Amino acid sequence: MLLAVLLLSVLSVFSQQKVVTGKVSDVNGKPVESATIQIKGSKIATTSDSQGIFKLSVKAGNILIISSVNAAPVEVKIVNQTELSVVLEIAAAQLNEVLVTTALGIKRSRSSLPYSTQQITAEELNRTPTTNVVNNLSGKVAGLQVTASTTLGGSSNVILRGFKSLTQSNQALFVVDGVPYDNTNQSRNGFDLGNTASDINPDDVESVNVLKGAAASALYGSRASNGVIVITTKKGAKRKALGITINSGTTLGTFDKSTLPEYQLEYGEGYGSAGYSSSFPTHDGFFYWVPVFNSNGARVNVVQTNQDADTGPAYDASLSVYNWDAFSPGNKNYGKATPWLPAAHHSYTDFAEKPITTTNSIFVDGGSEKGTFKLGYTNTYDKGILPNSYVKKNLINFASTYNVTDRLSVGSSINYINENSLNRNGYTYSVSSNSRNFR
Repeated sequence: MLLAVLLLSVLSVFSQQKVVTGKVSDVNGKPVESATIQIKGSKIATTSDSQGIFKLSVKAGNILIISSVNAAPVEVKIVNQTELSVVLEIAAAQLNEVLVTTALGIKRSRSSLPYSTQQITAEELNRTPTTNVVNNLSGKVAGLQVTASTTLGGSSNVILRGFKSLTQSNQALFVVDGVPYDNTNQSRNGFDLGNTASDINPDDVESVNVLKGAAASALYGSRASNGVIVITTKKGAKRKALGITINSGTTLGTFDKSTLPEYQLEYGEGYGSAGYSSSFPTHDGFFYWVPVFNSNGARVNVVQTNQDADTGPAYDASLSVYNWDAFSPGNKNYGKATPWLPAAHHSYTDFAEKPITTTNSIFVDGGSEKGTFKLGYTNTYDKGILPNSYVKKNLINFASTYNVTDRLSVGSSINYINENSLNRNGYTYSVSSNSRNFR
C-alpha cells in the first residue's frame, strides 16, 4: 500500500510538469542568442541557442522571465502553452550613447573612435577630496602612472603608457576647456613649486577624458605625443532659480614610525678625524684642538658642530669638551666644558606634526534660454608635517555663455589662482636652499 501511494504521488508530480519550447527574437525578427529564460522565484533557468530557441520544464502557473543584454525583461505566465514566441526590444542605441570629448572640444561616440580613450566622471575623480586634481587620477585610468610628490605642494609626474624618450619630457599634456596646460615641474630657487596642472580646481571639473597614443592627440601637435588629458569644467545650468553647491572635506595624515631609520647613540658629531683641515691642528684626531674665549690661549677639545655627520669620536663621560651650548649666550653651559655625552634622547618624530588638509568650496550657477553662467570659489589649506609649513590656495572660477542665435553662441571663462606658502621642502642638498622661507 505504501509503495502504491508513493508511486501515485510521483506520477502526479510528473504529470503537472511539461516541457515548453520557445523562440526569442528582436523587433526585426532576428533571433536573440544567449537570452536568459528563468522561472521567477527560483534558480531554474536556461539560455537560447544561436537560433533563439530554448526548452525548459515548467509547471502551470509558473512565470518565465526572458531577458537579454540591452533589453527590458519580459514576463510570461504559463497556463496551457507548450510553445512560446517572445519578442525583446533591444536598445541598440545604448551601445553608442557614451560621448567623449576629443581634441578641440569635439564630441564623438566612443565606439566610433579609431583610438583608445577613457572617461572619468567628476564623482569618481573627487570621491576623496584633495588639493591636487592630478593625484586624483591615480588608479583610475588604465596605463596612466601618477607619481605623487611627498613634499608639501610638490609636483606630480604623469606618464601615460610608459616612457617614450630618454632626453625629452614624458609628461602627458593637460587641456582644460581647450586651453593647454604645461605639466612640467615648476621649480625655482631649489624648491619644488608643483605643476601648473595642480592649480586646476578639482571641484570645478565635470569630466576627464584621457586620449592615449599619437592618433588620439594629433590635433595638439608634437607636445601631445605623450598623450592628452582633456578636462571639461562645469557649466551653468538653465534654471529659473540659482543653483548653489557647497563642498567641504578634511583629510588627516600621519606617518608609520616603524618605517623610519634608527639612529645610533655611540658616536658624536663629525666625519672622523678633524685633521683634514690644516687650519685646525688636532690633538687626538677627532676634536678641533683650538683655544677658545676663556681658555687663556690654551688649546682645548671643541666638538665639530659645523659638520652634519655622526661618525666622530665615541662618547666618553671622562672627556670634557666644549659643545654647541658653550658658545650660546644665555645658556646655562655658556663658556663651560661639559662631559662628552649624547644629548637627551628625543626622537625626530617628536618634532614632526600631523598634517591636515582642508578644502571648502561654493559654486553658484544659473541661466535661461539666452545663456548660462557659473561662479565658484575654493579655498584649500594644506598643513605640512614640519612646524610652520603650509600651502594656502584661493581659486576663483567664472564662466558664461550667451546664445546669439539658435546656431551661434559665445562664451568666456576666467580662472584666478592665489597661492601663499611657507617653509616648502627644499630638494637640493644645500644649506642655503633649505634654510630659507619661500613665499
